[in-house]
Amino acid sequence: MKFVYPEFLFALSAISIPVIIHLFNFRKFKRIIFTNVRFLKEVKEETQSKSKLKHLLVLLTRILAISFLVFAFAQPYIPKNNSAISEGEKVVSVFIDNSFSMNAENEKGNLFEQAKTTALQIINGYSSSDRFQLLTNNFEGRHQRLVTKTEFSTMVNELEINAASKNLNEIVARQMDAISTSEVKSKKSFIISDFQKTMANIEAIKVDSLVDFSLIPLKSNTINNVFIDSIWFKTPYRLLNQPEKLTVRIKNSGLQSLEDLPLKFSINNVQKSFATINIAENSYADSSIYFTNSDRGLQKAELSIKDAPVNFDDHFFMAFSIVNKINILSILPSVSIGKVDFFKSIFGNDSSFNYNSVSEKNIDFSSLDKFNFIVLFELDAISSGLNQELKKFVQNGGSILIIPSEKIDFSTYNSFTNQLGCTNYTDLVEIETKVFSINLDHPLYKDVFEKIPKNLDYPTANAYYNLSKSARSNEEVLLKLQNNHSFLN
Repeated sequence: MKFVYPEFLFALSAISIPVIIHLFNFRKFKRIIFTNVRFLKEVKEETQSKSKLKHLLVLLTRILAISFLVFAFAQPYIPKNNSAISEGEKVVSVFIDNSFSMNAENEKGNLFEQAKTTALQIINGYSSSDRFQLLTNNFEGRHQRLVTKTEFSTMVNELEINAASKNLNEIVARQMDAISTSEVKSKKSFIISDFQKTMANIEAIKVDSLVDFSLIPLKSNTINNVFIDSIWFKTPYRLLNQPEKLTVRIKNSGLQSLEDLPLKFSINNVQKSFATINIAENSYADSSIYFTNSDRGLQKAELSIKDAPVNFDDHFFMAFSIVNKINILSILPSVSIGKVDFFKSIFGNDSSFNYNSVSEKNIDFSSLDKFNFIVLFELDAISSGLNQELKKFVQNGGSILIIPSEKIDFSTYNSFTNQLGCTNYTDLVEIETKVFSINLDHPLYKDVFEKIPKNLDYPTANAYYNLSKSARSNEEVLLKLQNNHSFLN
């Protein structure tokens, strides 16, 4: 048996204290004055042998209490019997965690620097004839081979913090690949890390009984970190020379509130706005940034804050496109006699929109990517070619409004809606009914109504399509009929 802190064993001398007390018997007798012999009957009688046994048990208990306390501080352990493999060449693999979390600090300084120092101290305990492997989260090819002590030291000094992060089972498997092929009997593995929850999946580790593993944890102090959680625009499109409002949500995961945290917004490396924000402890706060779009095309924006000591999450990058106008295309049926192009009267006279209409037989599929919004206006069927092109259009960020005709081809329509994750059309219900409710909480209706009259005259529908219910659908109901069926999704 050995001890981690053998110097504490000197405290065993304290055992002499209860022994001295026992030998000299420092008990004090209490004098009782009585006037009658009958009071002697109340005194508890003890034999001399019972008294000695009691004193010995008390002495033993005191000695054991002091001994156990001293041994607890000295930390005894039974070393492994490595005499069979202690001689000869050894193979040692050392993993140094170089993820962002190792930027944290404790009372001894930076965790990453401590990890590098610990690794160098480990190999200094081995001879120059031993072979070493250095491993980091990068899993570099040059770290997969065994090197000398000098090469190992050079590689450690070259290490830097990196964004990569690996799980514990991946690290162990990588170490095993390097050292298990060696014919050397003595194999040792060290893993130096702060062991974040995201990487410490110990239950998934598969170890080799011939390899001796040691985990060396480095613990940081409590860190107050602030990071940019999310950002969003007030409107869904960006127009040239249009004033913009950008909302920023910043979270404070620390236990201290922050005041006047600087917030900088830049577009194409040119600062556009500056603000400050106050955030309570362990909460979030929203801030608004105002600017004007002055250039066309794709804009590269950056939102940044200044927060220490964790600063790798202080920058938020985004991109958005600015156009002169919103391009809208309405696809009309090939036979549109008697049909009124309502959308032309809506968008045709607004300078913010560039409105175009085309027959379903004259569609230039190569030009669809130039539009932002496409309306399928009362088409009887959706051809397979149009189906595929519109699917690409949606995948690239475009929006589509579907207004069916009175006699749709259910198979082609539902084939198209299935690809978009929409509900399917089932049957046409030719019953006159009224719209009963409007989903005023939906963002589509934001700033549309100044006030809602109590006796609102809702529109009437002479016919409508039933829509199937599907758990996979992402639909949001905008208008409902009196029978609780959806009218506009």
